[in-house]
Amino acid sequence: AIIDTNSNSSFMYLIDTRPKLNAVVNKAAHKGGYESTEHYTNIRYQFFNVHNIHVMRESLQKLTEAVHSSYGSVNCVLSTLESSSWLKHIHLIMEASLFIAKALYHEGVNVLVHCSDGW
Repeated sequence: AIIDTNSNSSFMYLIDTRPKLNAVVNKAAHKGGYESTEHYTNIRYQFFNVHNIHVMRESLQKLTEAVHSSYGSVNCVLSTLESSSWLKHIHLIMEASLFIAKALYHEGVNVLVHCSDGW
């Protein structure tokens, strides 16, 4: 087991990058969901609200459109960038990355990362 590889910690983080609501809905629909902490007392869950690949792809497409329309006014480009939500997605990914780095480096805790389908 992964937890056994680190004698310095009695628990490990299970990072689920999906929004918690998505995991709960999948569990209720018997499409996976997430592991129960009742069965694994040595894990601590963290959800990070990163959307699925379809949402990310649509956001990237909007970002690409904003870059290609850079011949327009600055306000138009900034407005398109804002509506793409790309920077919000990147912020969430960076937040998760920082949490993982701190867990590994500062806390010395093992981390298992679970991403959404297709990642």
